[in-house]
Amino acid sequence: MSKVWDVLVLLIGYAVLANALTDEEKELMDSLHKQCVGNVGVSEDLVSKAQKGEFADDEKLKCYMSCQLDELGLFGDDGKIDVEGMIALLPDGIRDQMTPVIKKCAVLVILPAVIWDPE
Repeated sequence: MSKVWDVLVLLIGYAVLANALTDEEKELMDSLHKQCVGNVGVSEDLVSKAQKGEFADDEKLKCYMSCQLDELGLFGDDGKIDVEGMIALLPDGIRDQMTPVIKKCAVLVILPAVIWDPE
C-alpha cells in the first residue's frame, strides 16, 4: 500500500507543479501543511523529502498524507478516496491525463482508522 500512497502524493505534487497556484491556493496548502504537521508530529525534513519523491516508510509521514487528503475532503466515511473529488481538484491542464491514473490507484487505498482518526 505504501507504493500507492507514493503515487497519489506524487500526483498531487505534479498537479501543483504543472500549474502555478493562486495566492489563495498557496495559503490553503500552507494552512493544511501546518495543521497536519501539528496534528501528527511529522518532521519537516520527512515532508520535504517526500515532496521531492523520497518517501520514508514512516508512520507519521503516512498520517500526515492521510491528514491532508482527509482535510481536503477526499476520504469518505468508508475510508475510501473520493475519486471524483480528487479529479475535480486537478488543474485543467493535467486533468485528462491524470484521471485514468487516479481511478486506477485510488481504488487500492483505504484509509486505516489506526493511521489517521481525526476524532
